[in-house]
Amino acid sequence: MSCCDFERANKQYLELCRIFGKNLLSRCVGVGKKELAAFFTKGEMAPLMAVSKTIYERLNFLNQIAGCLYWTYDYRSIYRWLLRHRQTLGCSPAEFFRADWHPQEKKAQKILTLAQKVQKKRSEKTLWSNLNPEIR
Repeated sequence: MSCCDFERANKQYLELCRIFGKNLLSRCVGVGKKELAAFFTKGEMAPLMAVSKTIYERLNFLNQIAGCLYWTYDYRSIYRWLLRHRQTLGCSPAEFFRADWHPQEKKAQKILTLAQKVQKKRSEKTLWSNLNPEIR
């Protein structure tokens, strides 16, 4: 991996830590906090990726979810969104992510769809507000 890849990955990790908190993020990914931090250090990232492609896939998936919610909610609101119980899931997204999961599972995809709906609602509001200035 190039230096730029490590910098970008480290930035993503820091953003995810701000949103999830280190405890929740490490539980969602399925590794300890120290192991997760080591995932983003230049010397240990490649061996960990070779051992666990799952960690890499989970982090990317969680990053997708956070990205969908980022423009609508602040960090605290995203964190609460993750902890809120969802009828369609039978649990909160955070509870689902604490178990052994894979991004391609139906429930994981449902969570991503829920996050995308939030993003879509936001973009519709923005579009509508831009078309009708008196609504603001």
